[in-house]
Parts: sequence; C-alpha cells; structure tokens
Amino acid sequence: GVPEREANFYAEGVRRGGTLVAARVADAQAPLAREILQRYRWVDPTVRAAAYRESGWSSFDANAPVYTPEQIAEERARYARDRI
Repeated sequence: GVPEREANFYAEGVRRGGTLVAARVADAQAPLAREILQRYRWVDPTVRAAAYRESGWSSFDANAPVYTPEQIAEERARYARDRI
C-alpha cells in the first residue's frame, strides 16, 4: 500500500538490519502516532533514503547478499546520529 520507491527504501532498511513499524491511523491521531514512534529511535525516512542514494544505492535488490552481524553493526553506527 505504499509507492514502489518507498517500498524499495523500506525493504533496503530492513535488509541493512533495521526494523519497519507501520501504522494506519485516523488523520486526527497521526500527530500522536508520530510522537510515539519518535520516542523509540525513529529514523527520518527522507534523510536516510537520501543517504542511501548518495552512497550509490538505487533500489532494493532481493538477490543482494544478506548483511553480516558486523555489517549491521557498522550500518547502525554510521547512522546513529541521524536518529531523531
């Protein structure tokens, strides 16, 4: 239920060791939902997707190798300060 470009980014984030949390809420509840998500190491998808693209990534590849635990740790360290 999301545009393909966003779906590619979300899938890539999970491949790199992230966790995807999505919620469908009424418009009136959107600010509260955003506030709750931001309390728990929320990632700004616009900023992160731009960082992925700047490093040469263009779209999710289901055949790409699985990240090792070491690569996941490096990925998390690389973007630790980008978390809101």
